[in-house]
Amino acid sequence: MEQAVPSPSGVSDSATAAAGAEVYGNMTLSADCGLIDSLGTNLPIDLRAELASAFGVSSADNIVITNLSSCESSSVTVNYVVRLPVNASDSSVADAAAAIASSLSSHISSDFTSQWGAVTASHLEGIVNPITTQQQQEQKEQSQQQEQPDSAAATDSPLAVEATSTMAAKGGHQPTTTKVALITTLSGIAGVAVLVAVVIISLKLARARREMRIAPVINTPSISPARHTAALAWT
Repeated sequence: MEQAVPSPSGVSDSATAAAGAEVYGNMTLSADCGLIDSLGTNLPIDLRAELASAFGVSSADNIVITNLSSCESSSVTVNYVVRLPVNASDSSVADAAAAIASSLSSHISSDFTSQWGAVTASHLEGIVNPITTQQQQEQKEQSQQQEQPDSAAATDSPLAVEATSTMAAKGGHQPTTTKVALITTLSGIAGVAVLVAVVIISLKLARARREMRIAPVINTPSISPARHTAALAWT
């Protein structure tokens, strides 16, 4: 069963010096459960002081005990964070801290082990460098600033202009593109009407010319042979 760890002497776990890299680790103590039950509230205080000495940080305020399990089968598990100074973000310092976290048994004093028990296991869980995190945040902000001009240019594109016209139509104003299309349609209809009128007039003129070219046919009355003979005798 895990329990919350009270801050020793009323000092908040967040009260630290300027933070550099943070070392996350865990350790297991071979402890006397009877002693833990009676004096267990002193264990976090001694742990902070011992870890500060092992990692070479100036104050126990740079050590945070994030979890302290209850004693079971003569064993206690501790999770902790070591906040290195801001000028200790050098990779060699972080590497040294990682090595200490993995071999705590050789860095814990005999006074501590005689009081609370020996360190039977220790592991490095990870190292977080806030400087690297800050650099990543700055790069993200720069990337967002570079994207803003691209967005401004996109608003001047033909697609953006068309979108603006559509929005105007939704607000009760007819877009310019619709007016142009309507004028073009009306002009096309007027042109077709004129063309049809010209064709009709041409057909009527052609018909009138054909009628004028046809001469009238005069029917001559037929003359009988008897009248023709009489006419000849008369002359």
